[in-house]
Amino acid sequence: MSVSVALQLWSIHDETAKDFVKALEAVAKMGYDGVEFAGYGELSAAEMKGHLDRLGLKASSAHVPLDRLREDLDGQIAYNKAIGSQYIFCPYSKGETEEDYIAISEELAAYGEKIRAAGLGFGYHNHAHEFTEYGGKYAMDILLGTSDEMLCELDTYWSEFAGIDTLAYLNKMGSRCKVLHLKDMRIQPDGSKKSCTYGEGILDRSAIVSACLKNNPDWLVIEWEDFGKPSLEAVDNSLKNLRSLLANL
Repeated sequence: MSVSVALQLWSIHDETAKDFVKALEAVAKMGYDGVEFAGYGELSAAEMKGHLDRLGLKASSAHVPLDRLREDLDGQIAYNKAIGSQYIFCPYSKGETEEDYIAISEELAAYGEKIRAAGLGFGYHNHAHEFTEYGGKYAMDILLGTSDEMLCELDTYWSEFAGIDTLAYLNKMGSRCKVLHLKDMRIQPDGSKKSCTYGEGILDRSAIVSACLKNNPDWLVIEWEDFGKPSLEAVDNSLKNLRSLLANL
């Protein structure tokens, strides 16, 4: 099955910190269709677009932290439009109460209006804590609100980590899941859960990817966070394993 695959560049932040352009070249050589940004390596939008075009990479999306949305929304919109990015996602927020999440949701909704008016999609990317329940609702549901315009970049590793029914949540979100995060999980000797190279863990990857594809996503995004190991080798193997899975669905 044909679907575009991007790499979340945080996965190789050890390499982008040394030489952002060389890191992009390595990702392109592996065969990724695009990249999802988590910072821009101090490259101007024109420089970044030039490198992406040269390497045949698309900008799937960008993770823009909440404080950057607050301080530089116009700049982030302009940069992402210039490099051809399709989506901006807020990658993290943390509340202590339902009221906290309602306030963050209202703030995100306001940013979303401006981002969509500029022609980009906007949404939220979860970790595990957003699946804490408040009055029968996940914090994630509060953050996303009721408008289908607010997109859900579901991180399927973190939803599994949180112990929710990932397949049911994907079905619930439906077409709001334009971009999906795929990671894998291994269980440590002490019973703790940890990210690992995609295709080498315990998750039911076939079921998760099949459920993702029912929503006709624009992008599947590989992310890897098993830091301390060679990152380029891990994300290369992750892509190979995902391509093999897709070919057999």
